[in-house]
Amino acid sequence: MVGRGSPAHGHGASPAGALNGSKSGTAPAARNFWLWGTWGKRTIASPFLTQKVPGKLQDVIIGPHFIIALDEAGSLMSWGEDKAGCLGLGTDATQVPECKTIKFPQMGNRDGKPPKIISVQCGRHHVVALTEDGQVFTWGDNSGGQLGLGDYQPRFEPAWVEDLHNDFITQILAVDNMTFALDGKGMVHAWGDNKDGALGLEHESPKVPRPEPLSKVYSDDAPIKKLAVKECVTINNKVTKILVGFVEYVDSAGVTHDGGIRPLGFPSQSEEKPSETHLQGDQELFEGIDLMRRIMDRLKTEWDTVVGMKHGGPYSIQDPADLPADRNSWTAEQLDRCADLDTLKEAELQLSTFIDATRDQLEEVSDRNNGTRNIKCVLSVFIDACRLRREKIRNTVVTRELESMKREQDVFATAANKTTGPDERITKAQEALSSGIQKVRDKEATNITAKTIQKMMLEAMELKLQLYEMQQKLLPKMRIEAKDMIAPALRTVKEKWYALRKTSVYAIYQDFQSRKQVDSDEELLALIAAESDRRVDLIIQQDSDKLISRDLLVPAVCYDLLLENAELRKMCNTYQIRVMLHHDKGMSHR
Repeated sequence: MVGRGSPAHGHGASPAGALNGSKSGTAPAARNFWLWGTWGKRTIASPFLTQKVPGKLQDVIIGPHFIIALDEAGSLMSWGEDKAGCLGLGTDATQVPECKTIKFPQMGNRDGKPPKIISVQCGRHHVVALTEDGQVFTWGDNSGGQLGLGDYQPRFEPAWVEDLHNDFITQILAVDNMTFALDGKGMVHAWGDNKDGALGLEHESPKVPRPEPLSKVYSDDAPIKKLAVKECVTINNKVTKILVGFVEYVDSAGVTHDGGIRPLGFPSQSEEKPSETHLQGDQELFEGIDLMRRIMDRLKTEWDTVVGMKHGGPYSIQDPADLPADRNSWTAEQLDRCADLDTLKEAELQLSTFIDATRDQLEEVSDRNNGTRNIKCVLSVFIDACRLRREKIRNTVVTRELESMKREQDVFATAANKTTGPDERITKAQEALSSGIQKVRDKEATNITAKTIQKMMLEAMELKLQLYEMQQKLLPKMRIEAKDMIAPALRTVKEKWYALRKTSVYAIYQDFQSRKQVDSDEELLALIAAESDRRVDLIIQQDSDKLISRDLLVPAVCYDLLLENAELRKMCNTYQIRVMLHHDKGMSHR
């Protein structure tokens, strides 16, 4: 396309307005140029002819909402809308529907004559102009020092870059918020936004408000003849720009820098033709750099996805507290504990997709001989990281599925406890255990941890089944009461009851006080309460499994009372801790 958007003939003007002649000048407007394509967020689907400027044009600059035209006499004219000052017509002229001539200040001995412009460039929000006698003018936004005037104030009219008055400038470039100028000796001058050292200077000051020589690329025997800016599209469709400085170049007519003529593609007599080995090495180097960039862009995006979903990630050193209300704030351990299994399986599938795609990339890179060692290392590390997370998720899924199978037996245990006779309760329990044992056996364990858990579950369930079978045979044959058979189970309940009573909050309090690991009473209270709850849960956690850990001949109310007592003790422990802290504070103030 010729332009990058709809015609800038004023705010709200229609494309048809560009077909009209200039109303501000006495001479009739000529047929200047056609416009079509995409301009910002607008698209010109139907090309139209712009007739704004009298006479012939050398060049045009297409801004976000404005146009600057360079005519054959070396004058600049602008129209459209721009609040940053790119129109160059003064602070009061930020919206101009018809073209107006940009006025330049007098400088040097020009007898009041305006300078003749031979080149004009437009950055993100600033404009640079070059005169026939090698002087530079700038105007527009100056937040990064891109105007080269020693400050950061915007200019709404052209300002002379006085720091370059002793250098005959032959070429200018405006790139985003940066400006470059090439003088007749082959020295490049740069100024403006220097984020990440983008200007190429020998320092990394974020802003450079005055032109500074780019000494890194200057050489007496190989000066730069021409500057160019090239756009590069990343794998994420992000457009980046890179500067190119030609040491030896030939234009389309085959004219070399020193004026000699030679056919395109043929070296001059003074040149030494580079060897094919050297050319091949340079090509492989640039190809390797480009390949690394593309791979790193893709891996960065995928790794952000992997880290963001948290599943399979490393756990924190401290035990996680209660689940936050916001699911996005859950830690990796909390997600593995509480996320539904379908979500975990989706995360596993996504990691498998990343692993397969990266393996394909690794095979493609392996076909190259040179410059790929670092790329292979990065790809291999990414694959291993994803595999470790996937294995961890698989381990979590299998473990939780086995745990779920064990919990399913609670339903059968509840139903069995509702029956009246011990024989019937034992029969129902045997049926539930036999079904559960088969489900656990059929479950495929993928790693040693899951296999160990599976084996221990089977051993516990089979031993429990043998116990029920023995109880079922002994009850009628030995003619003993059920209360005699449940004595061992009741003894276990009694021992756990005594263990709860022996849990000393004061001992925990003294232990934490001696360590002096906390800075505030609130933090100390939270740590003691968490440790007290942990010790209580450790005593009663087995009694939550109704079918395997409990004896069906023991009335369920015994186990329920034990659990309720544990919860009440947790509440009492918290209250006791607060009393002790309050007491210590009172003693310290006496």
